[in-house]
Amino acid sequence: MDSESRNNMILGEEKFRYFCLEFLKHSQDIGDDWEWKNVQGEEEGYLSKTCYQTRVTKSDDGKKHEQEDEILSTITLEGDHEVEDDDNCVLPQGSLQSEVINYEYHVLYSISYQAPVLYFRASFLDGTPLTLDAIWAKVHDSYKPRLLHGPWETITQQVSSDDR
Repeated sequence: MDSESRNNMILGEEKFRYFCLEFLKHSQDIGDDWEWKNVQGEEEGYLSKTCYQTRVTKSDDGKKHEQEDEILSTITLEGDHEVEDDDNCVLPQGSLQSEVINYEYHVLYSISYQAPVLYFRASFLDGTPLTLDAIWAKVHDSYKPRLLHGPWETITQQVSSDDR
């Protein structure tokens, strides 16, 4: 392989930033809420997105429902109040409870791997992280065979000092 072909395969920091800015244009067009965050005092930065989703957990009688995977709505925070997106689901009042999960995504350039890396955090509003098993259960069906074959090569969990 010649050096020009090799250089086209490597995604440098400049190309990463260029493609991120292009991605952000598309994100703004579709209202997907990704944003660029600069590293303090640097030109370097990363893509970031935070979203909140509710999911049904159980009814008032305490019985667990199998509707946990159904996302009822996406919540965005505006100032100090929550604004809930329109929802096609109609739920009987008082029969189901829900919990809010905070998903935080960061895409940054890894100098070591010379590639973009996705970091994410999934936690409840009180800061308690979802268990790794709960996250693995949410993986899209098309990725489940790989997850079953090598779960630690697909999604791993790092506990920060804040979570201890």
